[in-house]
Amino acid sequence: MVNALHNEQELLDRLASGDPDAFTIIFNHYWPRIFSSMLVISKSPSIAEDIAQEIFARLWKDREKATAIRDLSAYLFIAARNKVLNSLSRMDVETAYRNYILHKESGKTDQVTYQELDKLVQEGVQQLSPQQQRAFRLSRLDGLTHEQIAAEMQISRATVKEHIVKALATLRQHLKAHGYSSMYVILFGIIFG
Repeated sequence: MVNALHNEQELLDRLASGDPDAFTIIFNHYWPRIFSSMLVISKSPSIAEDIAQEIFARLWKDREKATAIRDLSAYLFIAARNKVLNSLSRMDVETAYRNYILHKESGKTDQVTYQELDKLVQEGVQQLSPQQQRAFRLSRLDGLTHEQIAAEMQISRATVKEHIVKALATLRQHLKAHGYSSMYVILFGIIFG
C-alpha cells in the first residue's frame, strides 16, 4: 500500500479551494507510483503515462469534490486501474474487430465499421432511462466504481448494479434488433461489459 501524505486531508481541502501548490504536492507524491503501477498492468510506457496524466488532470478538473475523498491513494489507483483496463479492452476489441473484418469473405459485416457500431451504441444509450444512462456513463465512460456511483447518484450500490445490468441488457438487445450478429454483441460485451 502506498504511504499516504501525513497532511492529506488538509491538502485535499486546499486542492478543493483551487490551491495549485496542494495539487503539486499530491502530484509529486503519487505520480511515480501511479505511473509504475500502470506500466506493470499495460506493459506500455506511453499508455501508462497517458493514463497517469488523465487521472491527475481529472483530479484537478474535479478539485471542488476533493474534500469528499477519504482515501486519496485508493481513489487514484482505482481510477487509474479502471482507465487502463478500459484502454486495453478497447485496443483488444479494435484488433479483434479488424481481424474479423479481414477474414470475413462477404456480407453486411464487410461494410460495418467500428465507428458505426459505436454510433449505434450511443443511440442505444439515449434510449435508456435517465438513471440507467447516468449509471452507465459514470461506470463505463468515467470509470467510477459502483461505490463512487452510488455516492454520486445518492442511491444504493445494489441499485447502481441493477441500473448497469439493465442498461447492458438493453444495449445488447438494441444491437441485435439492428441486425448485428452475435460477433458484434460479443465485441460490445468486451468493450462495455
